[in-house]
Amino acid sequence: MNNDTDADNDNFDLIVDSVPPGTLNAAQLPPAPPAYPPQQPAPPSEQPTYMPFQTLAPPPAAAPVFLPQAPAAPAAGMPVFAAAAPAAPVQTAPAPPPSPPAPRRSRRGAIIGVLALLLAVNGVVVAHRYGLVTFPDLTSGGNKKSDGPLAKKSEEKGSKQANNSTNTKGGKLNPNEGNPGVGNQGCGNAGGDNPGGNPIGGNAGGGNANAGSPGDANAGAGKPKPPEQPPPPQPQPQAKPRPFKSTRDLLAAVQDHLLKLPEQDRKFQRYFSLTHLSNDKGLTDKQLDQYRPALTALVRHLQPSKETISIEPIDPARLVLCLDLRTVGWEKLQTWREVLKRYPHLLVYGEARNAEVADLGQEIRELSGSDMPIVQLDWFLYAAGRSPLREKLGPDADPQMPDAVAALYQRYLRAVTLEQAARELGLADPQQLRSAVQASQLLRTHGLGALLNGGSVSRQDWTSLARTFSPYQEAAEQLGLGTPYRVD
Repeated sequence: MNNDTDADNDNFDLIVDSVPPGTLNAAQLPPAPPAYPPQQPAPPSEQPTYMPFQTLAPPPAAAPVFLPQAPAAPAAGMPVFAAAAPAAPVQTAPAPPPSPPAPRRSRRGAIIGVLALLLAVNGVVVAHRYGLVTFPDLTSGGNKKSDGPLAKKSEEKGSKQANNSTNTKGGKLNPNEGNPGVGNQGCGNAGGDNPGGNPIGGNAGGGNANAGSPGDANAGAGKPKPPEQPPPPQPQPQAKPRPFKSTRDLLAAVQDHLLKLPEQDRKFQRYFSLTHLSNDKGLTDKQLDQYRPALTALVRHLQPSKETISIEPIDPARLVLCLDLRTVGWEKLQTWREVLKRYPHLLVYGEARNAEVADLGQEIRELSGSDMPIVQLDWFLYAAGRSPLREKLGPDADPQMPDAVAALYQRYLRAVTLEQAARELGLADPQQLRSAVQASQLLRTHGLGALLNGGSVSRQDWTSLARTFSPYQEAAEQLGLGTPYRVD
């Protein structure tokens, strides 16, 4: 039984081998021999080893089967089957390449697109503002030029060119006044009018914006816009007026300062007054402030070797400055007497008509040990910087005074009016001095009669000591303000 099965299988193989390669399909193969039931098991000693026989499943119809074996001759006695006509080889289409993965959508492109759109819109807006782009005016039915500065300049330039080409010396009448609703308001011609109406940018009314042409036939048609009036000046904040300072106020400040000092220091204190300058309403606070640093500059110039110089105001208004003579080497009694010898305003207040002034003057003389420890500051700046007093106070000083001091000389040397003379005497009312001059032949002899008629006297005459006493001292005595005094 087994031998027959093997023979059948061999015959099947021979038949298959006899077919030329490439012409046999699975559908043309003869049916496989039927499977036989399994044989009875043989004794273990005789039982051969077989692989289980399985029926081969036919290959897929779409896949061709190629047998590369060479054809063999059929065995003797075996039937030969006619080979089927060769079929056209089945050409299978190559598999399409795999599709590329779908691109991943990115938000970067959308953002860039939005930014580009915004920039484009912004550029159009800017171009329209400067007259580079125009848009149709849907309300008027035409194109309206932009009101940007470039468009205005272009219109003005075109208007000037057209006017210059048609104007004559006497001007021409404008037969067509243009469109007053679209033109530039008040943009007339400088010597005549535009003869042709401009339907887009014509002059309003065709008038002449620049008046003054004698032959302008349309001078009143277009009225120029009146020039803008400057805003009214804002009122400047007025400085608080300085209160009047009398001789009594000056002596009271000095007395109070001396009483606060130790007794051994009082005789070295000397005072420089700004009260008469403060009473000058024509002098600003800024100008008044120039005198304080000028005193320091002068003393340092006269005594350059002194490093520490003590000059300080003694009153809240800083109108009285105190100098310690020991800080500048002027502590010798004779040094200050050199100053008083040339002081034209020297008075002794012990016999003043005002009892309070007399008492203050007498006490100050006793506390300071000096006939007069007070001088007017503007006089001292002028006299100490000139010979012969400069040689007494600063023998080695440079004759060229500091700029801060020299700048005040001209103010001091101005002519003295009735008001100025009254302030230096400590009078609040100039009429008191006028009455004294009218009543005193002596004062008129000294040249003060010019003050009665609104005139003035020179500074040199007002402070001259050629007649023993200066006109200042003579006037003070006539008014009862003090007694003239001279230091030999």
